[in-house]
Amino acid sequence: GWVTMTEDRGCVTVQPQHVGVELPSGVFSSVGDCAAPMAAAATTGGGRAWLALPPTPGAAPGRLAVRLAVTAASGHSCTAGGAAATLKALDQPWLLGGSSGPGPLALLTWGLPNRDVVLRRETW
Repeated sequence: GWVTMTEDRGCVTVQPQHVGVELPSGVFSSVGDCAAPMAAAATTGGGRAWLALPPTPGAAPGRLAVRLAVTAASGHSCTAGGAAATLKALDQPWLLGGSSGPGPLALLTWGLPNRDVVLRRETW
């Protein structure tokens, strides 16, 4: 999740094409960095929102960095089907680095034996 504004009442919606993927390791290196794509939009409420991501194939461990893209972001996003897609900037000048920065980054980690959920995440 991320913290945007404490007075936010649902004014920011992040679509999957606004979330870039970077630095794949583990299962993401072998299967592709879109192996566990964000499939639905997330709208802030009270300044917070959660991005829902599915388990990795076979619950394999891996790490992936995701970036909420602004103007200077590079790379690609993922479709709900797990294919690479064009990364589109979310034009919000209050994001980390301003509208000309790359956007805030979060590191996600999947995998404990017999678990298929994100174990650790870092907030923006």
